[in-house]
Amino acid sequence: MTTVADILKIVETIYPPDLAEEWDRIGLQLGDPGATVTGVATALESDLGTVRDAVARGANCLVAHHPLLFHPLKRVTPGDPIGAIVMEAIKRDVTIIAAHTNADWAEGGLNDHLAAQLGLLDVRPMTPLPTHQEYKLVTFIPHENIEAVTDAMFAAGAGVIGDYEKCSYQIDGHGTFLPGEGADPYSGEKGKVAREAEVRVEVIVPDKKLKAVVDALWEAHPYEEPAYDVYPLKTNPRNAGALRMGRLEAALSVSEIIEKLKAVLGVEHLRAAGPAKDVVTHVAICTGGGAVYLPSLPKSPKTLFITGDVKYHDAVDATRLGVPLVDAGHFASEISFADLTARKLRERLAAMGSDIPVHALAVEIDPLRTV
Repeated sequence: MTTVADILKIVETIYPPDLAEEWDRIGLQLGDPGATVTGVATALESDLGTVRDAVARGANCLVAHHPLLFHPLKRVTPGDPIGAIVMEAIKRDVTIIAAHTNADWAEGGLNDHLAAQLGLLDVRPMTPLPTHQEYKLVTFIPHENIEAVTDAMFAAGAGVIGDYEKCSYQIDGHGTFLPGEGADPYSGEKGKVAREAEVRVEVIVPDKKLKAVVDALWEAHPYEEPAYDVYPLKTNPRNAGALRMGRLEAALSVSEIIEKLKAVLGVEHLRAAGPAKDVVTHVAICTGGGAVYLPSLPKSPKTLFITGDVKYHDAVDATRLGVPLVDAGHFASEISFADLTARKLRERLAAMGSDIPVHALAVEIDPLRTV
């Protein structure tokens, strides 16, 4: 049986939640995490169309890029646009999960996906995110309590290394201790040195889970005073962060890149600003709306910036800075979330031995049209 919590866990493995901007609203937005999943649907938006299409395909879990519940709700009624979607999802027992800026910034996320489609080389984050702190927790457990204690620590968030869970290193040994007069020892006697067979257990713990894991250790460990050590680890920087920068295999003109981008996005028209006749060697990408990052780009006509939601003054700034700028559109640059995420979910579920169907919905259209 696959639950909504299982799907959420996979989504958070693909798009780690700690990558999301602080203002973002991601994760499980609507529904019961313990509900059994009959099918998963992926989409750019959670709206009446995608909720109903998910149901038509037998899916009761919708994974969308844009959060449905972004601003506090004042009412949930059929006459309220967001309230109507919430009511429809509840009525049809559809749970909703959002993966927003964490899907943009993640390695293999939307920015990397577009970079790959354009054939960029040596792709890297323009603004890498700080390495998340991890710790190695070492403790010592009697043989008969190994499973209970390690399971408790795993449930609290320990032992995750990449795509693997419940990771630990265990080695047999012996511990010695002298219970004092005020002690209530699990084994041994007061006033006598005890020598007990124990297992040394090592697990990796992320910073945000450390307190919960230590609390779980204390709760599950049979000893009155369990011994444990916590070591900070130096980890490699993640290939995740805002924007992506990559180089072209061969220099192209601005117009050549625009034509290539049109083909990738499946659109007939794009808006552009800044230098139009220069030869470009590098491309920076921020899917969705990323014009705010324009000032941080190299001030060079050889670096072209692709983003969406470009405003008039953004175009003026690009022209003044001498940076070629292409407005790919918010919808066009992010609609690939449905296919990309569906593929990643299918791969993860198959590796788990699950045959839950995953559907990339294709009912959405760009709300902006050229007239």
